[in-house]
Amino acid sequence: MNATIKKLVIETQAADDPLTRRLQSEYPHAAVEMVDDPVRFLSRSPAGKDTIVLMRHGGSFVKDFHLPPCSPPCGERYIITMLNCPYSCTYCYLQSYLDHRWIVLFSNTNDISNEVRNALERDPSGRLTTGELGDSLALDHLTGATASLLPLFEGRDAYLEVRTKSAQVNHLIGAVSQG
Repeated sequence: MNATIKKLVIETQAADDPLTRRLQSEYPHAAVEMVDDPVRFLSRSPAGKDTIVLMRHGGSFVKDFHLPPCSPPCGERYIITMLNCPYSCTYCYLQSYLDHRWIVLFSNTNDISNEVRNALERDPSGRLTTGELGDSLALDHLTGATASLLPLFEGRDAYLEVRTKSAQVNHLIGAVSQG
């Protein structure tokens, strides 16, 4: 997706994170709004798909899928790298699942990598997915999230499943070829 980003909303604590700096460099003409409380900001007026919110995620990045009580465990977990999606697919559950329409990118990417690394050490043959709470590849050419996760799976029997509607994979082909 070659989105035209007109505005970056940046959590004050995320201002110096590498992802924040990368997006500011990629979109030098985008308006910038600094916020101290991004959660409060997210609850404000309807969002536009031309705005990205950059903030740190304070919770867990690797989560178990919620299953009904009688279901056997599936062993699959998902990785949260972002919230929402720049696409506006009417059939997508994200249209009603999240309590806001903002595209949120989590800027503490080292924490994501560390948590995935720890999860793989605990279960070296596990299956992890991205794309549960936002399209995995729609903005991945900007975030580099998938390319940073791929090396963590090398030499393991674990799988990384990338769920997406995007056809943007060129940045990953180069990453895989070089890795």
